[in-house]
Amino acid sequence: MNALLVEGLDARDFLHRITSVNFLNLHAGDAPVEGCLLSAQGRILVYFIASALGTEAVFRLATPQSFKEVFAHFDKFHFGEKLKITETTLPEDPASVPKSAKSEFERIQALRPAYPAEINETVMPLEVGLAHALHTGKGCYPGQE
Repeated sequence: MNALLVEGLDARDFLHRITSVNFLNLHAGDAPVEGCLLSAQGRILVYFIASALGTEAVFRLATPQSFKEVFAHFDKFHFGEKLKITETTLPEDPASVPKSAKSEFERIQALRPAYPAEINETVMPLEVGLAHALHTGKGCYPGQE
């Protein structure tokens, strides 16, 4: 799992405007939330798990995608906001790494999609069981319609 930090005065507003997560209500100490950056057609460009860190202007996004790929997508929406996006590392969670056919079977039973086979730019979140990653009450964001 890769990770990036989005930090700065405009980080919260920037992430709130372009992703499916309600970043206005995500604060340090809250449980991590799943989210997506979607194309204009509603397809998944970036899938992530977001956490607010110690200050109100720093967010960590954990993603199976490469930093370079995620940065390129986010950079398309970044114009003059006061923020920076940097690569960081996450401690490896042994429970998240399938080690056997049994754990793959358990992933499938739990209806958890896999990247990149099932989470990619050809599918919409609802098609792969990621309805919970779409925060529909937060207002507009790319791909919402």
